[in-house]
Amino acid sequence: METFTVASAIGMWDVARAALSRLAAAPRSGAAVLALSGELGAGKTAFTQALAGVLGASGPVQSPTYVIMKKHILPAGSAWQTLVHIDAYRLKDAADLAAIAWAELLQNPGNLVVIEWPERVDGALPPGAIWLKFEHVDPQTRRVSL
Repeated sequence: METFTVASAIGMWDVARAALSRLAAAPRSGAAVLALSGELGAGKTAFTQALAGVLGASGPVQSPTYVIMKKHILPAGSAWQTLVHIDAYRLKDAADLAAIAWAELLQNPGNLVVIEWPERVDGALPPGAIWLKFEHVDPQTRRVSL
């Protein structure tokens, strides 16, 4: 396990690069999945914004809390074509993922899926998912375990 102490948005870019290195080294046949666990305000969306920045996604990356899922097209040359950002906070259980075509999202190797609140959909994530745990250290500092 690798742990980062992050005190700025720029620091999240280091965490994003480390997560991408792990994904690159992991064998997979479908989508790559990052599971982001942590309390409200612990940095899950800030991490996803940093990840999108590292990957060169254009446009704003905001939490999909009310719409459940947002897709961001990645530039040519990226390891993936689409960054799929899911917020499972409002879901009751894994069965609710069917509404966003979860099985199809996971089958596409061009998808990089980032799911916030993965514990809400326990059992739905593929075995190769990489988990990140976000914790508050103080109002400006977060600890991220990868």
